[in-house]
Amino acid sequence: MDFIQKKIKKDHSIAKYIRIIRKFDHSLPIGTIKQRIDENDFVMGFEMAEFQEGTLDTMMERLCSSISGFDPEWVTRCVPATEEQIRQLQDIFAECHYTVPTAYLYYLYCITISLAVKPDCITLTGSIA
Repeated sequence: MDFIQKKIKKDHSIAKYIRIIRKFDHSLPIGTIKQRIDENDFVMGFEMAEFQEGTLDTMMERLCSSISGFDPEWVTRCVPATEEQIRQLQDIFAECHYTVPTAYLYYLYCITISLAVKPDCITLTGSIA
């Protein structure tokens, strides 16, 4: 397991950075965060859960599990993509002579289904056209 640490370069946006950091770790006092930024010290750290290997049919479960490891409430803030938005994304990629990666399309379709039906990120199976 890797340990990730974050330093933040001191500038005029310290208050904004503190708000963001406190969303992820409310246990860190504001004064401590500010002091660490001022002293160019590591502000926070966390263990990075390894993304489990697997097949496409378990990708959503593995992805949700990994994201939930550092932000358990992320799924409550997700806004599912509509069919039209996914089509627009594909059109934009096509204009640049690219295709949207299959795994990302699968994610977009599955997150839309999982949020509409099961916000706890249950394993979804199926295929996309």
